[in-house]
Amino acid sequence: MIFILSQEEENHVTFLRPQKSANILGLTRPRAYVILTKLEQKGILERRKKLGFFLTKMGNQVIDVLNHRKQILEIFLHHDLDFDLESASEESLKLLLAISDKIIDRLCKKMGKPKECPHNLIIPHELEPSLNVNHQLNR
Repeated sequence: MIFILSQEEENHVTFLRPQKSANILGLTRPRAYVILTKLEQKGILERRKKLGFFLTKMGNQVIDVLNHRKQILEIFLHHDLDFDLESASEESLKLLLAISDKIIDRLCKKMGKPKECPHNLIIPHELEPSLNVNHQLNR
């Protein structure tokens, strides 16, 4: 949820409100609120009265790791598996949480640690090593 919302906001998430989150994701407001609250309980978001939910330091690290994964997967799908750019982008979103850090690391090394994704965005390679995104989001 936070990754999709961050993409919607062009990687500049200031705060999330349940109604806006629901509108973007096609959810009901109560369902969006439940999800935001769960992310708060995991330490990814922090709630501030009358403002909404904000990304914590951990939340920003999760976004960075997910961006890295998405960019590496896009390159692999686009260059190695000949997906068109739009399809590579869509498929990479589907794989984000289904793939391990170990596989991403191997893909990244195999491709020579690419500097840019197919969208010409810089790929961050210096990420928080102790952050296990799959564990953080699925616990």
